[in-house]
Amino acid sequence: ATAAAEAAVTAFMQHQQGAEGAPGGVSGPMTMAGFWRMLKASRLIFGTAKVKMLASHVGELHVRGRRRMARLQHVVGRPIEPEEFDPYDANMEVDFYDWIETLVRFSAINTKVTGSLSQRFESTLERYIKKDALKPFKDKALVEWVTSSNCTVIREPANLGRLRRIFEGFASTDPGGAKSGPGNTGPTASATPGGSANKSSTRTRSNSVTSIKPGSQGGGGGPSFGVRLNFNQLLFMMEKAELFDPAFSIKRCWESYVLVTCDTGLLPQQHPNNQSCEMILEEFLEFFMRMVRFKSGNKALSRDALTAMLDEVYTRLSRATSIV
Repeated sequence: ATAAAEAAVTAFMQHQQGAEGAPGGVSGPMTMAGFWRMLKASRLIFGTAKVKMLASHVGELHVRGRRRMARLQHVVGRPIEPEEFDPYDANMEVDFYDWIETLVRFSAINTKVTGSLSQRFESTLERYIKKDALKPFKDKALVEWVTSSNCTVIREPANLGRLRRIFEGFASTDPGGAKSGPGNTGPTASATPGGSANKSSTRTRSNSVTSIKPGSQGGGGGPSFGVRLNFNQLLFMMEKAELFDPAFSIKRCWESYVLVTCDTGLLPQQHPNNQSCEMILEEFLEFFMRMVRFKSGNKALSRDALTAMLDEVYTRLSRATSIV
């Protein structure tokens, strides 16, 4: 337990230090984006045809802990604003105690470990965090996304606004004509060993933690509350924008989606089972960067290449659909 605790402290501190190529990316407080990258490097975020433990689930678990503390510290007369707890906000800071609580909650439903809660927590730290979270990234595209200025360019208000409109617009589509169904009930529903794939509607669902409809926070500039884009919807967007070509085929699109989400339980085509294979906005931004990188000859990207591709994609979608 002592060794696992030391590994936890070391992992958290390294992610804050953010050495080049390390999962933390840039120096400063850990954010949800860094937390997601840590868990992906540790193989704790994953997806198969039957079990899903995705970034969205981690964010929801983290928000449950934050809301619990908010209730304990609640000031009479001051309502708890749901907007303070967006589970998909990549910039939300994570302090050490919130990080530990989220890992405890995550260990309780982690299908890769067994035993009592304390045993599961220790195994999560010892077998995964300690073993893999401290290793530098080998994926050049991911290192570029974390450490280069491309992340900053994509997050500029004008660029991020257009990418968010594309993301939210196609997340509300139903390319397969699926019937409406119950919303995703969170990590416990999709992380059950041997459970069936989530057959919920591909239409936008309210978040299981905050129960806020997407866009209800007002202004249109805030985080995408409760919005997730499944693989069928992504393929629909790619087709409408005419983005498939020899440099970026459907197979390459599938590979990039798997690299970003760590979900291997999807088919490289429109299929009902792909409805449970979902990405959040932060992952969509990384996917877009990877796509532009491939189309640019798999080389380091320039600001001009990113903005030119975004301009082209947005123009094509504006002409072909009324979604954006």
